[in-house]
Amino acid sequence: MAAQTFRATRTNNRRYPGVRGRRPDRYEERCEGADERRKECAERTPTQQIMRLDAKLGRGIGAKKERKRLLAPPAKVVEKRK
Repeated sequence: MAAQTFRATRTNNRRYPGVRGRRPDRYEERCEGADERRKECAERTPTQQIMRLDAKLGRGIGAKKERKRLLAPPAKVVEKRK
C-alpha cells in the first residue's frame, strides 16, 4: 500500500473563487437581518430577554455572561470633572 500524499492547497470550488470569507451577494442581506435582530433585542426588557434565553437554551443553561449582564443593576453614569 502506497503512502497517500495530501495537497498543501485546498481545492476552491466556490462560486466566487477570488473572494475570501462571506459571499458578497449575501452581505447586504445578512447586514439587514442583523440590524433587525439588534432592534428587536433593544426593545425587549431584561426580563423578557432572560425568558427568551430560557426558552431557547433551557433554564439557567448557557449564556452566562449575557445573563449576568441582564441581571446586574444598571451602572451609574459618572461625569468627568474638568
